[in-house]
Amino acid sequence: MPGNVAKDHENALVERKFGVPLGAHVFVDLRHLPVDETIDAIAHATGRTVLRIPLTKTLAKAALDHVPGVYRVMRIPSAAVDYFVHPTLYDTTNTQRDLHTAVPRFRDYLPRLVEFVKAHPEIGPAAMA
Repeated sequence: MPGNVAKDHENALVERKFGVPLGAHVFVDLRHLPVDETIDAIAHATGRTVLRIPLTKTLAKAALDHVPGVYRVMRIPSAAVDYFVHPTLYDTTNTQRDLHTAVPRFRDYLPRLVEFVKAHPEIGPAAMA
């Protein structure tokens, strides 16, 4: 399933549950974890071991695209590497106002994300590209 279809489906589910259109809403933990802690949390939630190999962004992308076996092990497209080094700031004002709630902590909803990914193997890494 293409990434935008998966996102549209997820947005429709949230819109039905809360009755709020998601066009101007962001769901993000404002107490976000640094990348290393996020990776550790995902590894723990999935029962996987993570082996870190420090590389520059350019080398990491080249390895994913050209070194046999790297993509098979990592299972992320090289374009997704940009997300790990891009400085990002999120504004959840609309989300918190319209849903009358704070956005949950990442560690609190991570098990549900893992559950969703396991239940929907048809949504591949193309959603990240």
